Parts: sequence; C-alpha cells; structure tokens
Amino acid sequence: MAFADSKLRVQPEYGVPYVAQDILMYHATLDEVGKVAFLVEVYAEQPEEDLVRLLGYAHLQPTSLTGSEGSVTLSLISPLWQRVVGELRLEYLLIRPMASHSFDLRTSFAHYWRGNWTGLEIGHRGLGKSLTVTSNTAPLIENTLASMLASAELGADLVEFDVQLTSDLVPIIHHDWSIHVCIHPKTPTSRDDLTEVLLKDITYEQLKELKTYQIVGTKIIEYPAHNNVEQLEQRLFPTLQDFFERVNKSVGLDIEVKWPQEKRNGDYESEQTIDKNLFVDRILEVVQQHGCGRLNLLKSFDVDVCSLLRFKQNMYPVLVLSSSTNDYYADPRTSTVETINFAQAFDLAGIVPNTVPIKANPSLVQSAKEQVPLVLVWGADLKDRSSIDSFIQMGLTAVIYDRMDLWLRSNQTSAFESEEDLPDFFQLQCEPAPEKRVVNATIESILSNVNFL
Repeated sequence: MAFADSKLRVQPEYGVPYVAQDILMYHATLDEVGKVAFLVEVYAEQPEEDLVRLLGYAHLQPTSLTGSEGSVTLSLISPLWQRVVGELRLEYLLIRPMASHSFDLRTSFAHYWRGNWTGLEIGHRGLGKSLTVTSNTAPLIENTLASMLASAELGADLVEFDVQLTSDLVPIIHHDWSIHVCIHPKTPTSRDDLTEVLLKDITYEQLKELKTYQIVGTKIIEYPAHNNVEQLEQRLFPTLQDFFERVNKSVGLDIEVKWPQEKRNGDYESEQTIDKNLFVDRILEVVQQHGCGRLNLLKSFDVDVCSLLRFKQNMYPVLVLSSSTNDYYADPRTSTVETINFAQAFDLAGIVPNTVPIKANPSLVQSAKEQVPLVLVWGADLKDRSSIDSFIQMGLTAVIYDRMDLWLRSNQTSAFESEEDLPDFFQLQCEPAPEKRVVNATIESILSNVNFL
C-alpha cells in the first residue's frame, strides 16, 4: 500500500517490487476456493541488466487454508536446483458470502453522505463511560438503552456503542470482553472473590441471570442481573435488536464490531474462538432484519473485520478505527496513516483515528479526506466544549465523546431529525414487501382441473 495510491489492480507479469516495511496485499475472487490452488513465485530484479530472475516458487494448496483466517509458511523451491532456498510466510483471510441472508444490489448507502453532514456529534457509549472510571462518570450506565435514549433526547446526531456475541451468537451491547461474577454466596470483598467469564463462553439466557461486578480502583461495585431490573432501559447487556427497535430512527447508530487484537508485545486483548465469518454474519443478519430505515455506520479496530463488513454487504458505510499509539497493535495496517491506505484500497467509507495523532499533526485530517470521504475522531482529548469545537474546526466529519449531558449545546437538534425527506429516503434500505398475488377466479378454476404430465 502507498499513500494516495492504494488501490486493487491487476499485478504486472513479474509481480510488485517489495521494499522492507512495505505492506503487500493480494485479493482474489473465486467461486469455489476449496478447489483452487495457488502458484506463488518470487523474483529478483537485476536492474543493471534490466532483467528479473525467478528465485523460487511454492504451491499453496486449498487444504492449507483452514477457518476464516490464519498464516501459512511455504518452502520456496529453486527452479534451477530443485531444492529449498527459502521460506515465505503469508497471512490470509477468507471472505465467505453470508450463508442464510444476502444483500442485493437494488440500492446502496455505502458511500452516501450529504454535504451538510459535517461536524456531527456522537455520544460515546451513549452518555459516556461509567463502569470502569473513577472520575467524570456518566450519570447513566454506559451502553444501555437509557444512556442511548438520553443522548438522543439531548440532540445527539448519532450514538456509539460496542457489539459482540455470546456463545449462542446473540449480538449484545457491551464494551469489555468479560464479566466478573461471584460463585460464592457471600458478598465479594476483593478481586480474589471474583471469577472472570468471557462473554463468548456464556449464552445470553445465562448472562441475563447473573449478578455482575465491576472492579473500579479499590472498590467492587455490584450490578443486578439483567432479568432482575424492572425497567428495560436500565438493564445491562441489551441486544443489538433492542437498540434498533427502541432508539428513534432520527438518531444514527455508530456500531463498533468488537474483535480482540494482537498487541505489539505479542499479547492478545482477549481470546476469541467464534469463527470470524460467522461472527460478522450474525451481526449483519440483525442489521439487515432490524436496522434499516436510518443512518448506520459499521466500524472495527480489526481491519479484516472491516473487509468482511464491506464485502458481505453494500448497504451501510464501513470505517476502520485506530488507536492513540501507532505501534500499539501488531498489525501494521492499524497505524493511522495505514488505515487511510487500507480504507482507500478496500473501498471503505472512511477512518476513525484517535485524537492524539490528529492533535499532533492536524494536517492529517485534510490528507485523509483527500483519499477517503469520512474522517471521525474519538479520544480523551475531547474533554470539554472548547476542545470539541477545536477538533470540529479541523473539518472533521464527526467527533465521538463522553458526557454529552455536559458538553452538547443546549437545544441542539439532530442533523438527521431536521431533514424531513430522510425517513422516506432511508426506507429504501428496507426490503420491499412482497407483492400480493392477484387471483383470477376463472383461471384458478381451469387450472384446478388440468393434469400436467
């Protein structure tokens, strides 16, 4: 990938020259990937003679591509000596079509964005973080319906939240990868009294029955089980379907698809055993069935999840997130500049960098907007009205911040609520109702007495 020139294209006869630290990606569309093998050839240039020389080749068999993603190491065979002269390590991603649902081509909002949709304000987890912070805590529990509805009532343009799956593949709204529970009847008094359970390892029905705990500093805070909270809006672990059905359609939804990342030090943020294609499919099924008729943004820190989101559907914009530190994650595609290149290469709608690199180099905003349509930011630097305004003045598409109850201007109206044509326009996202069959009584009577051989 190269800045301002990251596009999929047919490769030259002898491939693409590789320079150290380059990111090379190859994309192939196949009808039956399980029946196709790949011949990989590595050439060396000899500029002084204007020649290229085949150093080695390897065959990549379809049986080596297991699951949705992984890595393979190939032995390179010299065509002259017919012996191993090196190794080539490749990482791969298989993007499979959705098994039970599909998006047709009747229309697309993947790149639809009106010119006046700029400087939008997005409520981070609704009104902001509340479960794990010791200061500036939001007045309502994060990622609950109550927090989303409160942001919408204040005039938020969109609300942002995190989606992941339970073990029975129910898309739920929660930021952390795990919960803390106490398996003893006594009230926990220390971290040692708590057991950590990954959300991917528990069913939704089991989750709703559990009293959970948050460790905040030296305190242990108890939260009642989902099923024991009378008001639906106050319950932890709402579903994605709940949000689609109960948040007003004049408010856009900024949906972060959670997937644990490998960090630079080799550690993973968490463990994930659900197949990546299945994971994305299940979320998209709910989006397709219940999410039409409004502005929806899909995004992730995982660039391969972004690829899956983009290639599996053409209805909603997809954006790629990046961290405050360029080398925080192991994947080189996750640095701020490389996310711009990746978004351009794979036809994403834009990027969502942290405020830290943008604050250090504000020119990145314009550079990014020359390559991709949308540039949103998130981060701790959006800490008051003054800082929010200073970032908006950079020409950003939107800012995502906590404590909208403190910093959103009073009497503000959502950018989408004020546009009267939008409800009907966004309705084009929805599948048309099947046409009723007109019954002709005479023809039906004749056909009922005809035998077909």
